[in-house]
Amino acid sequence: MSPREAGAVDFAVRLAAGHETIDDSFMAELGSLFTPEEIVELGLVIGAFIMLGRLHRAFGIAPMTATTHAALEGGVSDH
Repeated sequence: MSPREAGAVDFAVRLAAGHETIDDSFMAELGSLFTPEEIVELGLVIGAFIMLGRLHRAFGIAPMTATTHAALEGGVSDH
């Protein structure tokens, strides 16, 4: 991954599973990779997908199987 991709993934993971770890130091690091506008846009898109996933789970829509999880984690190839 490029540094920007890794930063975006780190931001997504922290928003989804550890928002309390988003501190001034992390935001400064993110700011070295993205403009303020890009950080806001990333946050909005990440937040929307987190919420969509949580709603799907709450409503029982498209449950994710172990195979789906493995594919998302790179364990199963779609090709």
